[in-house]
Amino acid sequence: MFQAIVYHLIENPEKCMSLQEKRMFVSRKRFTSHLKTLQKHGYTFLTLKEADERLLEKVASSSKEVLITFDDGYVNTVDVAMPILKREGIPATMAICGSYLLPETRKNIDMHIDKNFADVEGIKKWIDNGNSILAHTYSHFKLTRLTLDKCEQEVILDLKTIKKYLDIKPEGIVYPYGSVNDEVISVIKRYFKYAFATNIGKEISKNNKYCLKRICVESNCSDEKLIEMLYLNGNGDKNENSNVLA
Repeated sequence: MFQAIVYHLIENPEKCMSLQEKRMFVSRKRFTSHLKTLQKHGYTFLTLKEADERLLEKVASSSKEVLITFDDGYVNTVDVAMPILKREGIPATMAICGSYLLPETRKNIDMHIDKNFADVEGIKKWIDNGNSILAHTYSHFKLTRLTLDKCEQEVILDLKTIKKYLDIKPEGIVYPYGSVNDEVISVIKRYFKYAFATNIGKEISKNNKYCLKRICVESNCSDEKLIEMLYLNGNGDKNENSNVLA
């Protein structure tokens, strides 16, 4: 099975931020190094369409295939990450919240980070450069804390807003904060083909396509650590020797 990686912001953190906030930032230099290291170790990069084909078992998949994802739809993803990805010839996918497409809500109050979200033109630029979009709910609430009716409203509003402003219908969704349980999945199945989380609890099957694991990359993640996480998550490659971090 292919593996998915999630980033948030590609930039140096600001001095005034808390340690928790700084963890979301990966420097441009480190991000570029991650991509080159993955290529060096024989990983190939999937478009969302290619990942979709593997999830639906139309095409065989491998743990040496990687889907690069970005959460929340920051303008930083378009202005900073996209040029790096384009230079390396690597596609990526962004999870966006419908409410963040609205001018009055493009400031991430929820995470207390003074970084704006990309506007509609920025998201269209992202798509026009060969990248893809996933849903991320309308308001970025933890779905496990909502009633099922409210959970469904979050999904419906997100899809309506994305359709209105971008004229697309995402096939998959990313759970805010990776928060998911069986009740939430029962709602998500009505609207999407698959869904991504982060770490998966023991109560949910690892192979559940409505709870696909992603490896969260934080500011202190070295090249060696990234390769190690992918190796362990994919249970290794039968053709790879033990010197995985060489």
